[in-house]
Amino acid sequence: MLLALSGEIKILSHLNSRGHQTEIYSHYDNSLMLKKMPIKLRLKAENCKLINFQHTYGISVKKFISNPKLCEKLKIVQISKDKDGKWFCSGMEGRNLPIFISQYHPEKQAYQWSKTGEIRHNKDSVELSQYLASTFLSQCRKYKPSK
Repeated sequence: MLLALSGEIKILSHLNSRGHQTEIYSHYDNSLMLKKMPIKLRLKAENCKLINFQHTYGISVKKFISNPKLCEKLKIVQISKDKDGKWFCSGMEGRNLPIFISQYHPEKQAYQWSKTGEIRHNKDSVELSQYLASTFLSQCRKYKPSK
């Protein structure tokens, strides 16, 4: 999707984030998905490494900001750092389109288990997963297909 919206073939950068658990910093008030997140959950998402990243490619904050087409269509609502301390966009939303993009899989905390223990299944991780899923579904229900 980023390739299509940006018009840039090399929009993605290599990230050192496979199996990486890190914090997510969010711009809550600027986000349909995140603005109603309870304050306790916000603080845990920012301080407790609740999300697990599995992707080795993503879009750096710098690359996003330097692409006018992306900035016109999307806004950054979450950022994170990879293992090397490089900032990347971990969550984006459409400015006028019903789009939510995440660089992580919020469902994994509740449903996927691994022998390596890379995915956290504690109460807070599952609560964040459930909040994102419920909010995503409630946003989807607002949009009716065009005929």
